[in-house]
Amino acid sequence: MNPHAASGGGAMCRHCSTTVPEGLSCMLQRGCGMGLIEGLNFSKTGLVLSHLQFANDTLIFSSASLSSLQNVKRILLCFELISGLKVNFYKSSIIGVGIEDHICNYTAQILRCKQEQLPIIFLVSPSVQT
Repeated sequence: MNPHAASGGGAMCRHCSTTVPEGLSCMLQRGCGMGLIEGLNFSKTGLVLSHLQFANDTLIFSSASLSSLQNVKRILLCFELISGLKVNFYKSSIIGVGIEDHICNYTAQILRCKQEQLPIIFLVSPSVQT
């Protein structure tokens, strides 16, 4: 997701690069607060982690509940409509942690994204060879 694509590279570019990620963050937090999506719950602290954002990438954390995952996708589709940006679900991945592989595969098919396994490579910087 590239926030600069929505602005066409004009004067709005700087504004969009901060408001677009904040908009998605707000939508995910609101969905979590309303009980539509279930993030990772750290019971001792009461902290619920629903997502992390890095530049143009977002990691979304959810329970294995199919309804929670479907609501995540619905929020992303609403985000597309509001922002004018496109979420590429074919490049998106679902990674099951502590759930059976066939459940994760089934969920990936329903959400129309790919399934990956841990460990994953994320935010890779090029290696320097001497």
